[in-house]
Amino acid sequence: MKPLLLTILILSCSHGQDAEPSDMERVQKHRDELCATFDPQTVERCDRITFVALMATACGKDFNLASYEENGKWNRDTAPCYPQDSKSECSLDGYLSVLHYITKMRDREALQRMYSRLDSNGWICGEGPESVTSIKPLKSVIEHMTGASFVDEADATITGFRGHLLASYMWLRERVGLSTLPGTYQALAADVPSSPFYAALSGDKARAVDRLLDFPAPYSQFWGSAPDSVVYATSVAIIEGR
Repeated sequence: MKPLLLTILILSCSHGQDAEPSDMERVQKHRDELCATFDPQTVERCDRITFVALMATACGKDFNLASYEENGKWNRDTAPCYPQDSKSECSLDGYLSVLHYITKMRDREALQRMYSRLDSNGWICGEGPESVTSIKPLKSVIEHMTGASFVDEADATITGFRGHLLASYMWLRERVGLSTLPGTYQALAADVPSSPFYAALSGDKARAVDRLLDFPAPYSQFWGSAPDSVVYATSVAIIEGR
């Protein structure tokens, strides 16, 4: 009888002990905390649509993104930035982030409004230099998404902010079933080995999680004015999708 009681006691004690969370569970938990406390007003105002849309994609929350849209045109902020505080009303990087969100939420109505507006305006999103406002590099992706193809001219050696723009573009093509440039993610990850974003895209889950465990870290140094929380949450979302 005593051995039976001892076995029951051991089992009841072990049942009450919680297993240590894995590294991935720890970064997911922190991502959820960042998503719950994220305030779009903390993002640099005229870059707001770029990073709020990415955060919305990573968190599965809308963060009132509809307030940035004006009949299919996606502005930098809910209040005008142009011409006082920015050189354009809208930007390619902003539209790229919005397309990630539209893909996540399967919002075909928003996609159609975007397509119709751009198609009727020569694929220029608004006022400002065409080098910033031209959405032509995304034309084939948007046409593919609408069901209505972009010659891959990207350079995998691009670094800095443009490197992240390239990586985000390749990720969008991947998500909607289009081809990507072989080796792009790996080249970017090798160039900036401390970036969790590049590590996640390259498929190196262990290194990405290791970089995320260092949070807080100055992730924004890899991506212009991107808040650390946006880079963190986006990296976790990519890892989960791999």
